[in-house]
Formats: sequence, C-alpha cells, structure tokens
Amino acid sequence: MLEFEYADPYQVAREALSSLVPPERQTVAEYAVLHRHLSNQGGGYVGRWHHEKAPYLVAPMETLTRLDYLTTVVVGPGQSGKALALDTPIPTPAGWASMGSLQVGDKVFDEHGNVCAVTFATETMLEHPCYRVSFSDGTSIVADAEHVWAVETHARMRMPDGSRPHVWDAKKLVTTERMSLDAVNERADTTNRYAIRVAGALQLPEVELPIDPYVLGVWLGDGNSHSAQLTLHENDQHIADEIGRAGYPVETVARTPTGVLTLQLRVPGWDPNFCTRGHDRRIKPDYSWGGCRECGQQDARFRQYGIPRDEPRARDTLSARLQSLGVLKNKHIPASYLRGSAAQRLALLQGLMDTDGTIGKTGSRAQFSNCNERLARDALELVRSLGLKPTIRSRIARAVVDGVPRGSSIAYSIDFTAYAETKVFRLARKAVRQLPRHGRRTTETERRRVVEVTRVPSVPVRCIQVDSESHLYLAGDAMVPTHNTEIAQNWLLKSVANDPADMLWYMQTDPGLESYVKSRINPMIDSHPEMAMRLGSRPIDDSLHFKRFDGMHVEFLSASSNNLINKSSPRIVADEVDAYDTSLGDVKALLDVRRQTFQRQSMLLALSHPDLARGLIPDRDWSAGIMAMYGDSDRRVWYWPCPHCGAWSSPVPIASRYMVLQYDESETLDEIERNARLVCPVNGCLIEDRDRRAMNAAAYRSPFGGWIGDGQEISQDGVVTGDLVARKSAGFWIVGTMSPFILGGIGGLARAKAKAERELDVSGDDQAIRQVTVKQFGFPYAPTRGVGSIDANVLAERADTELKLAVVPDGVRFITLTIDVQIAHWEWLARGWGVGAQSWVIDRGRIPGDPATSAEDWDQLLELLARAFPLADGSGRAMPIRAAGYDSGGQPGVTQQAYAAWRRWKRDGRTRLIGKIAGRDAWTVIPMKGADALAAQRLIVTYPDTARKSNRAAASGTVPVARFNPNLYKDDLAGQLQRAEVGDWYINFPHALRSKEQPHVWFEQLTSESQMKNGRWEKNAPGRRNEALDLMVMNHVIAQLHGLHQIDWEKPPSWAKPWDTNSFLVAASAPEASSSSSASTSPTSSQGAPREQKKSAVHRYR
Repeated sequence: MLEFEYADPYQVAREALSSLVPPERQTVAEYAVLHRHLSNQGGGYVGRWHHEKAPYLVAPMETLTRLDYLTTVVVGPGQSGKALALDTPIPTPAGWASMGSLQVGDKVFDEHGNVCAVTFATETMLEHPCYRVSFSDGTSIVADAEHVWAVETHARMRMPDGSRPHVWDAKKLVTTERMSLDAVNERADTTNRYAIRVAGALQLPEVELPIDPYVLGVWLGDGNSHSAQLTLHENDQHIADEIGRAGYPVETVARTPTGVLTLQLRVPGWDPNFCTRGHDRRIKPDYSWGGCRECGQQDARFRQYGIPRDEPRARDTLSARLQSLGVLKNKHIPASYLRGSAAQRLALLQGLMDTDGTIGKTGSRAQFSNCNERLARDALELVRSLGLKPTIRSRIARAVVDGVPRGSSIAYSIDFTAYAETKVFRLARKAVRQLPRHGRRTTETERRRVVEVTRVPSVPVRCIQVDSESHLYLAGDAMVPTHNTEIAQNWLLKSVANDPADMLWYMQTDPGLESYVKSRINPMIDSHPEMAMRLGSRPIDDSLHFKRFDGMHVEFLSASSNNLINKSSPRIVADEVDAYDTSLGDVKALLDVRRQTFQRQSMLLALSHPDLARGLIPDRDWSAGIMAMYGDSDRRVWYWPCPHCGAWSSPVPIASRYMVLQYDESETLDEIERNARLVCPVNGCLIEDRDRRAMNAAAYRSPFGGWIGDGQEISQDGVVTGDLVARKSAGFWIVGTMSPFILGGIGGLARAKAKAERELDVSGDDQAIRQVTVKQFGFPYAPTRGVGSIDANVLAERADTELKLAVVPDGVRFITLTIDVQIAHWEWLARGWGVGAQSWVIDRGRIPGDPATSAEDWDQLLELLARAFPLADGSGRAMPIRAAGYDSGGQPGVTQQAYAAWRRWKRDGRTRLIGKIAGRDAWTVIPMKGADALAAQRLIVTYPDTARKSNRAAASGTVPVARFNPNLYKDDLAGQLQRAEVGDWYINFPHALRSKEQPHVWFEQLTSESQMKNGRWEKNAPGRRNEALDLMVMNHVIAQLHGLHQIDWEKPPSWAKPWDTNSFLVAASAPEASSSSSASTSPTSSQGAPREQKKSAVHRYR
C-alpha cells in the first residue's frame, strides 16, 4: 500500500501569510550594506557596499528615511581614479600616444572600438603600489593597486558525464590589488580565473590611401623591397587577378621553369605605350625587349657627343608611391593604413595572408609568417585592430635549396583564430579551408586570461577619464579595455526594493543626464535582481528619462524651468545643484513646491560642489546654491582623531579645529606630491595619506559617529557636549581630504593646488585654482581680494591731532592689547574698539628684556597687562584691558618661556577663562601663533601637546594657544586701512604716531608688506620691519576671539556699553586693576602631576 506525505497546513498558511508581512523597516544605509553591489563604471568603489570604505556617507543616508527631516544637503567634491604607468601605450585615431602625454580633449577608443574623448586627466602620481598584469597572449600592463579592470570570472562545474567545462560569469569590475590576491592560485580549478574580453574592431572612417590596401599587403608579403615588382607562383594567378580588379595593371616580366612569375605592378591609368620621357614606343616596335628605342638612341648620342636628352616627364608610378610611403627598402605597414577603416584594414590583412599566411588543419587557426620583425610587429597590431586576439613568436628558420643549406634567419609567426565569418583570405585555395564559427567553442578566442599579477617597484602613474558609455578605454599594445552619487543610488535601490514612492531626479542638462543613466543607473539595475525583476517590461517603462517599477516610477529630468514647475513627487534628487541655470532663482524653493502636497512624507536630497559660494563666511558668501541650503541646515562637519596624539579635529575649513593640508610651496611639484601632509591643528603632528582610512573608521565607530553639527561642541579629547539643533534640513559637508577616492591621495590634491597657484601667479587667470578648490577640495572658492596700494604717507596724513596717545577717546567701548616678541625686547600695542568695529590706536611701546631665557623679564609684562587707560572726558575714570595676547614663537627658547609664563600667571590668577565664544575658549590672556599654511584656519584655540621635546614640559596640553591665519587677517586690515570715511571698520590714528618728518616710521611698518597673487603676504623688501602691522593684526585676532563680530551694538554686553553704563570701567586713582582678585571659574588640573598620555582614538576604535 502506497503512503503519501501531506504538507503541514499550518506551515503552508505561515508561508502564505509571510508574503503579506511588510518588509522590515531599514534605513538606506542598513539596506545598502546588506544588498548593494557596486559595479558602476564611473566610480571608484567596486564590490559589495561597505561602510568602512567611506563611513562619512552613513549619516547622510540615515536621514533620508527620518520623518524629522524634509531635506538632506550634501556638499562635496567628486573625484575617483585609477592609474596606469606613464609609458603605457594608448591607441588613438592618429596612432599611438603614451598615458603620460594624453590631455583633456584627446581622442582614444572604448572597448567597442568607438572613438571617445578624454574628459579628465590627472597629474602624475608617485609612490603608488604598482603591479604588472600579464595576459595569456604574452602582453602585460603596469597599473597601480586601485586600477579597475572590467573582467569576467570563470568556474569549473562538474557535469554528470564527469567533465568540468568552464562557465563564465558576467562582466564585473575588480581592482589590480584584488586580482593579485585571486588571479593566480595553486589550485587547478581557480588558476587564471580572470579574463578580459577582446576589444572590438576599431571603428574609423575610410581614408584616402595612395595604394590600394590589398595591393600594398601583397607587395609587403611577396614584393621586391627595392622595386614595384613581386613574385608569385603561377598557381596563385588569382592574386594577380585581384590586383588587376583593384585597377592596377600587372605585367609579367619573367618566368622560371618551376612556374615562378616576376610581375611588374603599375598604377591605375598606366599607359604601357609611352615611356617615361613621353616617347610613343609603338613607332619603333622592333625594339626587342619592349623598351623605348628612341630613349636608347638619345642615351647613346649623349654618351658619345654630349647631345642633351629629352627630360623625363613627371609620371605617377607605383615605385614613387611606395617611396612616398617610406616602405621602399624598408618594409612596414604605414601608420595611415593602421588607422584606416575596418574594411581597408581587412583588405590589407588579406593581401598579407594571401602571400605569407596559412590556415591550420582545424580550419580556424591562421598564421602569418615573415622574417621582417618590424613588418611582423605591424601585422600584429593590424590583427588586434580588427578585434582578433593574436600572439607572436619567433624561431630560427633555415633555408635549404636543392638539399643544400643556404643560411638561416629569424622568422616571426603571428597566430590568431579566424573563422570563415572573418574573411582573412581572398586566395581561394586558402579561403576554402576556413570553417564557420557555428558549433565551435569560442570562449578562448574572445578573451585574454590574466595569467599573472606581480608586484613591481613603484613607477609614476596617471589616470584619465573618458566620455564613453562604459567609461572603459583601450590601453597597452594589446588594446586591453580598462577602466576609469552613491547616496542617491542607494536611496533609489531601497525605494524600489521595499519602500516604493515616486521619484524625480534632476541634473543639469539632457546629454549629461542621459550619459549618467546609461553609465550608472542602467548597470545598477542590471546588477541588482530586486530592481531588474520590478522593472516594467514595456518599452515605455524603461527609457533614459523614465523607468517604471512595481509601485513607483522614476523620472530623470534636466533642470529646466518647465521640468521644475510642472512636476511633483514625494522624493526628489537634485544633483549638481550649483550647475543649474542661475535664472531659475532659488532652486530649493522651486523644488519644495513640487513636494508640498506630500508634507512630512517627502524628502529632497540635494548634492553639489560648492560652485556658487564666494567664500567661507556664511552670512556674506552663502547666498545661493548648495551652500545656501547647507547654511539653512544643521551644518554638520566631520571630526576625526589624529593618529599620533589622538586630538580630534576636522578637515572641513569652518570647523573650530581645522586640519590643514600642508606642503612647501618652494618645492617642485613631484616633491610637493611626495611630501604633502595633513597637520594636526592641536599638536602639529604630521599625518600621512595612508592614515586617513583608519582615522575615518575611528570617527565612524566613535559614540557620535564622526559628525558634529550646530549646537554641539567637541573637545580635542573627543568629548561631545550640547544637543544638535532641530532644523528641517540635515546638512553634511564632505571635503576632498576625507575621501578615499581622490586621485593621488592628499599628495595629488597638494600637487594640483600648487600647480594651479603657479598658473595664477604667471597668467593671473584663476580658472585652474577655482576648479581645484571647488571640484577636488570641495571648498568654496574665494577670489583673492585686490587691496590696492596703501601709502604710508597717506595714512600718516589721516592722523588726528585731537587724539592723544595713552588716552581713551570717545567711542571706544573696550580695549585689546597684544605683544610681539623680538630678540631683546617686546613691542606692544593697545587698540580700542567701538560700534561697527571702528577702532582707535590707544598706545604703543617697547619693553626691554630677554624673551628667550629670562622668566623675570617675562613677568614684567604683568604690569602692562594690568594697566588701565584714562578716559578722554576728564571724569577720572579709566578703561582696563579687556583681553590680551602675546606672540609665543621666535628664537629658540621663546616658546618654552611663553608657555611657562602663562602657567605661572594662571596659577597666580592673572589670567582666567571667560567662557566659550563661537565655540572657542576665550581667555583674558593667551599665547598666539600665526600659521604658515596659506589655507590654514582663520582662528582656532588649541591646547597643544607639542611634538618638540624642548617645549613639551612647558605645554603638556594645558596651555591654550590662539592659532590664526595671518594672511586672512592682513586681508582684513588692508580693507580697513583703505576706508577713508569714518564709520564701520575705520581706523583712527593719534597724531603722535607720526614722525617729525618723512618717512613716518610707524606707518612704514604698517605698510611694509604686500599681497602676492596667491594670497600670501610678504615683505616689500627683505629685512623691512613690520611690528606695527603684526600688532594691529594680532589685536584684531584677540577682538574676534572675544566676540567682536557677534556683538549686537543695540544691546551690547555690559563691558562694551557706553561709558556711563559700562561695567568694566574703573577709577583712575584706584590701584591698577589686577585680575588676581578674580578666581578662575574653570577647574584646573594639578600642576605637579604630568598629564596622562592618551591613546589615539584611531587605536581605541580600531
């Protein structure tokens, strides 16, 4: 009796009901890491999506599915690249070029053989890990570790009959480094697992050639290298017939008993009845060998009597044409023939194969043999240009005539597979032996296997990008195809897979949009089954501008007025916002209207380089484009830890601690690329390019995930305080130094910037530096502001006789004081500040001493710091110094003394922490240091654990230092000095600053420097004194540190109010105010115990 197994009804029910359960709620980032596979051929990241590669992209993706945000703004650069050695040959329509010589606009070939243009070319990159990739046809290419290859992989499947055929997977992208690990494996079933498809035939237009390609091929194969003659066997008369059909007359001039013919080739239109001097040879036909009898008689008379002969007529001959091509006595294939049309190149190959070619017994293995190495190499290129896969080998060929050895030579053989569909013969007896492709295994003929990937010494490398659909281009002698806004694409993937909603995707123009869809979106759909299976099957469901998926559709649109006004959708991607037509106005406002009916269920993702911003000051410079959107967001910036000292800082230039990219401008470009380093703003540690990945990973794994926004503050130890402000937009600023995909790493960035700066110096054109700043660094570009020529005598003429030194004039609300260190004294200057940042020079002076060695001399500055200046109203009141700063650099020993003095003064209560202003610690007295780098942060307060051993004991991470960019503050001062009318930012000078006669020394110091084209300030003459300039700049730094730029003069703080209500004023007759009466409001650490050395977060969050 048969027994049947029945399904469990409860199990059936559970399985049926499971399909009705909504998908698990996931963020875009969570879905991407589980399901996204990157095979996009335009990007620099290939394989399964992994957050560790670019962890700063996680937070922007997380916000796309949160209901408390309506907009996500991403500012950043866009660069990725892979490089080949500079000497890598690149085929072009004009012949061959090297990777090192290619420029933007040059033409190359894609993997289908179509002509495409170079759209981007990097500078030369040094010290990249390099590998030699060797192929099964004997060719090789040197590439760097990150170079991407379009490969196919294979596996051996065991079949029922025991066979194990190769099964090839679809094309995917892998890096050279990945192939070096996988390509050569000791196990037999995985050796040579990678292969690259043979490129298609070069698609070129027909060109005008002096000799028919087939005729030239026949002559190259069997022709006399000194004349327009060739030898054929009478059995191959078909070749002569083919030459005749091409229009070239053929004359038989000799025949051997064995049937070998010597043929004379003529050009089309040749008339054999006339000689080269125009004589009609038919007049005297009795001339036996068919030459010209008249010419013979003239030659005889000339030799015997000197009678002149008729001059030869300029006649077109085949010998002349061969001579013009340079092949007479030097057989080779001219470059013009190698870049003819496919039909012309095939005809040339047919001529070569009819004479010196064979077809093997298999009916597909063809061979061309010749003893001329140059001709053989040219023939090898010719075969490759037709989309075939040839190999070349050499052997010793020995000639034997009638059984007698007649010498030997080297013969070169080119082997390739050619089926009957590729007619490489015209000679019937050879062509008939070619067999058709049908039913034959062709996998090996269509692919080059990667047989070896070996590490080689690093060589200079370079990368290009091309405008082909696949972004592949041909490289190397073998013409191997090689390669060149993931947030939005991940969002699209998740939407299609389990969270459908209609989407609008805007880009600048239709051509750019169509190229993007073809090169990025379509491959993404093909590589993700969850997208492909949901894509509509009708033609209208899948176009370059519209794609319908189950439950949703996506429209890809150019950012035109009609498209922005007449469309609506709950989800919108606005890509490269700053490239949109400026006549559109506020793009965000237009896009918000498109989604207003969806309310909080909507989301706008805006991405762009910061092209429209004019600098780094939000209120002044961020009035349009992506930076305007970022300014309205919660303004998050990325913080990462220094791998050496562990201090947290940011590569984003608006951060409170900005990590600058440093290089020596005086070095060569190669040296700049090699020596560029990131500099820790806290301790000056030098950070190499290889450290950035670990720094990014540590930031991502930290408790706050790396991003710090408005309302939050992060200490240099990585402690975050405050809450992120609640705004409708989440903003993320990604810069080039964060990205692992930047071309050449930070060295490449430094090189590009230095080169652009030098171009600006030479030409005055800022286009290059603008592109590097915006596109590669991801920073807004601020044009160098012209400050004109400031004359010391003009400033001296403005000095006011009503103003007295050491007296506070009406209008001053608070005073700053700064001290500049010299070799044997200190220079000081007090500057008063009033409404609208108008300022007055209050007093100046000099204090002798030894700044490098004497602590006692440093302590005499305390009397100056405690000074109060009487008011000009005669009321007996005085105004103390609100804040002071002093130079902490200079001669050896100065830094140690400066730090030690501050620690003593803090211990005695002479300096105190007022609090935080604009995220920076504001101390009443603080050491100062100007930054060397041109792109350094404007102002930052750090507590350095100095790397210099001699300074370590003095600092120990407890001494604050106000680091500032002197070039930016000198820009500001230049603008202030040019103000000729009293008002905001006007500077008032007491008459006593003038000298008795010209030159006015103090004003000469004030104008002792000029701004260079690159924005750096330098002395007008070596050795010129500039103390007045430095002190004025330092006072502005201290004033900004204490909130000058934030004061609301309608409701100023008590210490900046008018005199009658100013709480900071004292009686002039009272003892000079000392800050010792005020206890420090901030907790202090024990002065005796050394601070414990902390391990960098790069190691803690590894």
